Amino acid sequence: MRKLCTSLLTICLSAILYTAGAQDMHEGFAMLEKGDFKKAEAFFGKFLSQHPGNKTATICYGRATGLNGNTEKALDLFEGLLEENPEDMEVLLNQAEAHLWNKDGKKALAAYGHILEKEPGAFAGYLGMANSHSMLQDYARAYHFINLALAASPGNGQAAISKKFIILGFADQLAAQKQETDSALVLLQENLHADPADQQTLQLKATVHLIAGEFEEAERTYASLENKEAALKGRSVALHLLEEDAAALDLATELKGSACTEDTGSCLQAQLHYVTALLWNNKLSEAGEYADSLYRQYPEEDEILVTKAQVATYFGDFKKANGLFEAYLEGDPASFAGNLGNADALHALGMDQQAYAYGFKTLQYYPGQKDAGAFIEKLNEVHSPKAEGWYENGQSSDGSYNHRARLSGQFSLNGLTHVRMHYMHNEYLSENNRGGVNGQGVFGEVRRQFDKGIQLRAKVGYYVLQPDSSVAEDEHDSGYGHSLADISLHWQLSKVQNLTVGYYSEVQDFNQALVAQDLKAHHVVVKNAMFWKIPRLGWYSEAYTSRFTDGNKRFLAFTSVYRNLTKKPLVKAGLNYLFMSFAETKPENYYSPKSYHQPELFAGLTHSGDKFKLQVDAAGGLQFSDGIEQPTWRIKASASHTFGNLEAELTAGHSSISAVSVAGFSYSHIGVRLAYRLSPKPFFFDKL
Repeated sequence: MRKLCTSLLTICLSAILYTAGAQDMHEGFAMLEKGDFKKAEAFFGKFLSQHPGNKTATICYGRATGLNGNTEKALDLFEGLLEENPEDMEVLLNQAEAHLWNKDGKKALAAYGHILEKEPGAFAGYLGMANSHSMLQDYARAYHFINLALAASPGNGQAAISKKFIILGFADQLAAQKQETDSALVLLQENLHADPADQQTLQLKATVHLIAGEFEEAERTYASLENKEAALKGRSVALHLLEEDAAALDLATELKGSACTEDTGSCLQAQLHYVTALLWNNKLSEAGEYADSLYRQYPEEDEILVTKAQVATYFGDFKKANGLFEAYLEGDPASFAGNLGNADALHALGMDQQAYAYGFKTLQYYPGQKDAGAFIEKLNEVHSPKAEGWYENGQSSDGSYNHRARLSGQFSLNGLTHVRMHYMHNEYLSENNRGGVNGQGVFGEVRRQFDKGIQLRAKVGYYVLQPDSSVAEDEHDSGYGHSLADISLHWQLSKVQNLTVGYYSEVQDFNQALVAQDLKAHHVVVKNAMFWKIPRLGWYSEAYTSRFTDGNKRFLAFTSVYRNLTKKPLVKAGLNYLFMSFAETKPENYYSPKSYHQPELFAGLTHSGDKFKLQVDAAGGLQFSDGIEQPTWRIKASASHTFGNLEAELTAGHSSISAVSVAGFSYSHIGVRLAYRLSPKPFFFDKL
């Protein structure tokens, strides 16, 4: 019997050598060996009509029927044979294999387990167990049993082929789902030891290097592939990750030429990758036009919708991207690019509740996928509860200085509603340290996303100013308090424009002199931000109308035109202009020119890493205050670093611009901010 179990694919053929009348079935055996299952099914069906009950012919008929696609009929045939031949090993083996044809790994596993109970150490049992576990994607167990199979039958060709594919599945699972890339590479080396030129193994090895962040090694491995198109595309992706986007585009261009000239059937895929490479190189207009031409050329190819959505994302047109992704997902709900791309677009539109849903859907189809997991973590970071402390020490040119501190807590009720609570304490002192004033306030803030690109923000609180004991006889001996409010509506009007309209009130507490006046201001503000990605040109404007409690009014308008010069680090430069005018000039109380103009040139730098961020902004220009001309300059810098759940930031700045505050003085400050993430997940995470 052990001899009969040496190969699952030839069980019935081996058995036939011991069966009378075998010579009448040789033609059918040859059909099975060649894989001509339809003809074999017809042959053995006819044979059984003439020789009913022949066990060997029934087994071969069952195999031909099952391998021809009718697995349920094959299983019925083997069940019938088992009733006539209980516990017959030939029938048990064929029945177990039929469960594999039927893609029922659980039943196959039980069947092969029963076979090993009957005949411990049987090669066919071990091989079947390995293939069953592999079908169930339990590759660790599959790997165990395939090694047992090869130990039972060293050098067996069929087992060697099974081991190769089990290793490929196991390595892919370790790398893609568990990020255990080192273990995956060790496994793949087993395949390469058996065949150093195996293309499937080399291609997966290159992918594992990409997952591990070993982009140079990935590029070298892709270059060794015999398949020219796979090599070019893989190298292009690796070079992009190495930030060599121009070289990546060159390879994408070569790939397009090769695939489309030789008509390999992968021309469209090569062209779609070419569009992606154009996006990497910020050739947005060219990428958009090429994607549109592909859609006109292949209107039936829904996959182009994903590329068009990616183009829309690069343009910042997230509403269009969302619509395209959802249209594509109707036809292919399991698409990785469609689900994760749509999650990104929804997050950009502020719809994080839906973004979570698509992120989880991606992980449902692709368990453990690194990018999808990172996206969920990004959302968790936004919505997890945090505590924050902030302190700033400032001094103005009139000799006054202040200490400001704030404690905040924030959390999200769901993916659309964010809540913040603030306590602030300010201290204002003069140069001689007399007549100090303390300010304390408590504020609550809610941000609610109502629709794609529409958000309402509301903040209310109470702020109390009280002199210290050194001015106990002052008219504000008992202190005074103010109710404050801030409400604004934010629209993402289009792919290039964001608009904010709001109202807020504030106490003028920039220094001690202003505090003494108990001056409060009410502001109505309109802000408009526009950015065109192709010329990398931005235009930002804001306008305020303000009313002060002493009856005075102010109008302030600011506009800025700038251009992004480099992408990484981000460097931008531009021109600012500010106009300000008060209805009444009250120089004895506060800075209130009738006419104030200030043009300036500015530049900014932002450098971001995984844990570190640096920002520097500097500007210089002129200010014209009621006809008096003065040069101005300002600089501000901040550096932050993340240490696990803790983020620390240092800030410092100086401005000589009179309009920096209603006090009218130049001002310097230095500050520190600490933020701690209290939980790895939002409160609502388990309800998603």
